[in-house]
Amino acid sequence: KATQLFDSFIPDADISVLFLRSVSSISLVHIDSDGSVTVRMKVSASSPPSTFLDFPETGDVRRNCVQGKTSFKAVTCSSPSQEDTTSKWLVTACQLMEGRVPEIDSLAGKLSFYPQVDVAFQCDEDRACDGGRLSCFLPLPNNETNRTGLPVHINACFGLTDNRRYIKWQEEDQKNDESAEWNELLIKEVLPYVYLKIIQDAIQLSKKSMLPVGSVYNLWPDLRQTEHRPRWHKVAEDLFRRLFKIQEIFSLAKNEKKWVTALDAVFPTNETDSDIMSAVVRLLVEEGENLVTAPEHVLLGINKTFPNPGTLKWVTPSLVRSVLHRSEIESISKDGKLSILEYVLSDGKYEELKGLQLLPLSDGSFRSFTNQEDDTALIDNENFSRVLLPFCKDQFLPHDLSNSTVKHLREMAMT
Repeated sequence: KATQLFDSFIPDADISVLFLRSVSSISLVHIDSDGSVTVRMKVSASSPPSTFLDFPETGDVRRNCVQGKTSFKAVTCSSPSQEDTTSKWLVTACQLMEGRVPEIDSLAGKLSFYPQVDVAFQCDEDRACDGGRLSCFLPLPNNETNRTGLPVHINACFGLTDNRRYIKWQEEDQKNDESAEWNELLIKEVLPYVYLKIIQDAIQLSKKSMLPVGSVYNLWPDLRQTEHRPRWHKVAEDLFRRLFKIQEIFSLAKNEKKWVTALDAVFPTNETDSDIMSAVVRLLVEEGENLVTAPEHVLLGINKTFPNPGTLKWVTPSLVRSVLHRSEIESISKDGKLSILEYVLSDGKYEELKGLQLLPLSDGSFRSFTNQEDDTALIDNENFSRVLLPFCKDQFLPHDLSNSTVKHLREMAMT
């Protein structure tokens, strides 16, 4: 049984040293009956003083008297059976200052608890965004109750159940339990500012090329992963609302070191074919639009929690048409024009295409959408083949247009 207990430590070895303040290394050692010693695993964390990041705290954090630090931690796991592995973590620790929440001050004295919350995030762009666990200095058992669906691990001096496997909450049978009340207050009054700070500091690190933009966005919760965990879903939604109050939280596609506010950004959509959207993105970036990079889970969070969604600017066919009217269409490649044409036709607002030189012909040229005879293009069909007009073959649409484009151009010709 003791061996099984030690074995259960191995999967959590890397996160076991994240929140320990006086311990930086743990070794799992097997001593045989003959006295021989075998080191089964060793895990160590290093965080030199130079890795502490001293960024100015924003008004939201400062007003709420939460003081903290963010630092990088490198965790190395080694064992005889496999190669050494090193993971890089971003860790933020924040303490609630005395006098901010009287209830927490009172309970801290009664329970001899410390009002500090830490969050840790593994700096890997390809990692899943839902593996967050709860810790009380050491990680709690890896089961559904102790998983949050958030992308960060959360640590605090929580009040635990008698078997020390779970955090107490103010359920029906524990409404008056002071440890449960303490836990609820930490999650409500302290965690939001710690989570906010780690994202703010991550943005500053990204500006200094010390952290990829993808890692910053991976810090944002995925609401799909928390929707069946009400307590943590509430934390995630609250975080989004707090984030939107910060000035610059979205990275520009053209210059990842430049970040803009939600109201200054142009947001992409994931509803369009990737090749088409790539051409649209290139156009918008070249024309100076504040197009931002944001993964699907971030866009979902914006759609669900932004207080005034109607004030945001999204990539739409209408926006692209307006950009085209002031751009040099001649500089766009043929394939780019065809992709953009398919996109701007998609909402059926053909009148907004007037004057745009995007109408393709079989000879590879493009004409403008006008009512002038010189800009006429011919469309064949089953009853009228282009072979019937051999001297006009260059005036027909190309053979390789997408079905969607041809369909819209036929509809346009009928109007």
